[in-house]
Amino acid sequence: MTKKQKIIVAAATLGVILVSGLSWLIAELVIYKGTPSDTVWTSEDEFDAAAVVRLAKQADKDFVILNITDVQFGDTLDGPWNKTFTENTVSELVKKTNPDLITVTGDMVWTRFSRHSFKRFVEFMEGLGIPWAPVFGNHDGEGNSDLNRLGDLLEQADNCLFEKGPGNIGGVGNYVLAIEQDGRIVHSLIMMDTHSSRTYEETGEWGYDHVYPDQIKWYEWVIDGIAGINGGEPVTSTLFMHIPLYEYAVAYEQWAQGGFDESTGFGRNNEPVCCPPVNNGFFNVIKAAGSTRDVVVGHDHINYSSVLYEGVRLTYGLKTGDRCYHDDSLNGGTVLTLNARGEVRTEHVYITF
Repeated sequence: MTKKQKIIVAAATLGVILVSGLSWLIAELVIYKGTPSDTVWTSEDEFDAAAVVRLAKQADKDFVILNITDVQFGDTLDGPWNKTFTENTVSELVKKTNPDLITVTGDMVWTRFSRHSFKRFVEFMEGLGIPWAPVFGNHDGEGNSDLNRLGDLLEQADNCLFEKGPGNIGGVGNYVLAIEQDGRIVHSLIMMDTHSSRTYEETGEWGYDHVYPDQIKWYEWVIDGIAGINGGEPVTSTLFMHIPLYEYAVAYEQWAQGGFDESTGFGRNNEPVCCPPVNNGFFNVIKAAGSTRDVVVGHDHINYSSVLYEGVRLTYGLKTGDRCYHDDSLNGGTVLTLNARGEVRTEHVYITF
């Protein structure tokens, strides 16, 4: 090949690369939108027992839930040179805990090009062969796919129990699961979307968001409905969401002032609680309903406290993996072990390599 021919081939190759790169960039600048839920809910609706996904618990065995959080898959950080730490962490957690269910408390991706990263996360989770139930975090909808698009991928996955939930209330992904033993519901898992952030009219202050009033009404309806289909017997529950309740800050401050009493809490907070600046009253509703004994969140990567506050345990899930800011000594997940009486024991499981 002559020098001129080599130049022509090189120029043609460069042209193909540039055109391909430009085409990719144009495709990624599009915001991909999914199908909104067409389910309409009102508080007068009859609770549909048949619509609740049931998970079977063996009578002679505890039901084990592994919670992972803030895995934050992202193409720009997870290239071939550095993409296995978080996946290896989850795989080791599964080996160590043998869970019946994996929950994910938000921020599954953290990237402008979320449609690729999210698909890869879903494929990874599906490969574990274990039922899993996620909620969205504040970063999940920041990329080039809206939450409905991501919700489509979740609903299409064979092992994923995610549901978009009612389309006429706040958020995408408000749904409920029931754990059943011998035909009786012994515990329910309530999954809720805490949105992202906003400016609060009450204060003019920017801050992280929380669940909305219509979501709170839906929560009360679910609690009553689960009891109703269980012969009127109240059922304990665990609430999973991403952004912590306002009371996370109050509970931790009181616990610290009391000398970190190990009978009521464990873990520590290494950064301020990034809760909403305004208290929406949801915690008081939770207490009044008398069902939810545990709340599990993510969001604050180096907080891993779990504090019993006014009868409700407020737990930060242990951050999973090395995406975004993290502490190498705080890598792993959180295990909730459910017994036949609907009681939950909570602990962090640490993974080191």
